[in-house]
Formats: sequence, C-alpha cells, structure tokens
Amino acid sequence: MGIRSGIPTIVSVGSHHAYGPPQSFITDNNALALVLVMTLPMIRYLYLETQNKWIRYGLLGIFTLAVFAIIGTTSRGGFLGLVAVGTALVWKSRQRVTIFFLVIVFGAALAVFVPQKWVDRMETIENYEEDASAMGRINAWTFGYRLARENPLTGGGFRPYLDSDLYMRLVPDALRPRSLHSIYFEVLADHGFVGLGIFLALLFATWKAFAKVRRLTRENPELGWANNLASMGQASLVGYMAAGAFQNLAYFDHIYTVIALSAILLVYIQKQTTEEPVSREFHDNDEKKRFTRRPSIAGRRAKSSSLSS
Repeated sequence: MGIRSGIPTIVSVGSHHAYGPPQSFITDNNALALVLVMTLPMIRYLYLETQNKWIRYGLLGIFTLAVFAIIGTTSRGGFLGLVAVGTALVWKSRQRVTIFFLVIVFGAALAVFVPQKWVDRMETIENYEEDASAMGRINAWTFGYRLARENPLTGGGFRPYLDSDLYMRLVPDALRPRSLHSIYFEVLADHGFVGLGIFLALLFATWKAFAKVRRLTRENPELGWANNLASMGQASLVGYMAAGAFQNLAYFDHIYTVIALSAILLVYIQKQTTEEPVSREFHDNDEKKRFTRRPSIAGRRAKSSSLSS
C-alpha cells in the first residue's frame, strides 16, 4: 500500500488523496495512515538486518514511498504518528546525528512538496475551532467522556454513538452523532474507565516487554536481531499511540499483532538467556562426577580386606 499510494502522491505533487483497498478495514484514509505509520519501524528493522545492498536500497525506497503515502492520506492523526515515529527512530538510532540531519533534510523537502491545502488541514490540529470536522471530533470525545461518567464500570457497549438519541442527549450542541475518532475515547465510551485502564495497561505492558528484551540482549551480539526488533516494536507502538489519538481503531488487528510479538519475543529471549548458564552448570557437574567416581566393587572389597587384616 505504501508503493501503491506513494507513487501517485509524488506524481501528483501531493494532490493525490490516498485510500486503502475497497471494503477492507483500512479503506478509510485515517486507517491507511495508521497502518503505514506502524509499518515504518518494521521496514527499518528489515533494513538493519539485511546485508545485501540491493535489498537495502529497495527497503529504503519502500520506506520513502510509505512516508509520501502517509502525506497523501491527508490524515491529521497520520501526520502526528509520522512525527512520533520519526522522533522514535532518531532516538533509537546508533547514528542519531546523521539520522537527525537526514530527517531535517527530508522534512524540508516535504515542506516544499506538499500543497497549501494540506498545510491548512494540518493547522486545524491546533486551530480546531476553525474546522467543522475537528469540532465534530471534539463533540464525539465529549460524548465518550460523559457516557463513561454515567457508566464508569461498563461503559455504553460497542459503538454507543449509533444511538442518536443518547448521543444528542449527552452532547446537545452537536450537529449529528459521530464515531469517537480516538482509540482512548473509543475504549472509554465502550467499556468505561475500567476498560480504559485495562487497555492502557496492555499498551504499557507491551512497552515494558520490549524494554526487557532490549535489556536482556544488549550485551549479546548473537541476539542483536532481537534487540533491533524490540526497539522497532517500541517505535511502532509509539506511532499507534500518537496516531490513534485521532483514529477510531482501538480494535484493529495490527496493534494486537505487535502486542503478541512483544510477548512471544520476551518468552523466547528469556529462554535463550537462561538456558546457557543452566547448561554450563550441568556440564560442570558432569565434569566433577567424572573425576569423583566411586571406586568399583573389587576395589571396595580389596580395601575392606586390607583393613580386616
């Protein structure tokens, strides 16, 4: 999707409006932007683990096209996620100065590339009062919060905004009911404060799992691949949490793939880092047994006969 949407965005000088495949869960431009934001760190991981220069060039091209595809979605959440992921990649890079310089150059090129209407849309993130779409999002967040206050333990169930009477009762100033457009307010409205706490705890546990993998593999060059994967997993999580602030995708598949990856990777690395000392201990015990074997039966009989005489 990065290639499919990135090339038209470049050719049209930013005028192309990117959408996902029809009748898919990423058809919406915001959903497509979120998927691409979360995929960027994984492309970076493949780049770090690949030695073939031609494959590296290809991955670099895919990465660049994916960035332009995110720009082509004109998604404000996607833009925030792109900034967050870019910051995370710079912070986690071993060549921070070089990567930071490249990000500045690339950002300057994008500033020249994007059309004015794209800039105007991104400015509504700050000046939300001037944009009807942004104000509708604020009303939706207000609905989610007020609904959670009425039902703090259970929330209103899945998609409570479809109940137009309930929506207009809680937000009488709204023009019409709208979806929540935020992973945090979506979970808050659906499941209340308890559900939101569980959701945030799950994201925090994912971050901690990746952090523990990094700590366990930091001094082991043979497990460097796992260290890189954990770092990029954290960057992908950062992208989801930033872009998701403006997206209605609390339950979409990709984030739970990242969560599962953190758990599986941690279990595997813990097994790898604990098996080696244990096996060495068993080896040492075998060596001790080899040199401290009990005397044979004939030897014990000879020893006992000499003592009796």
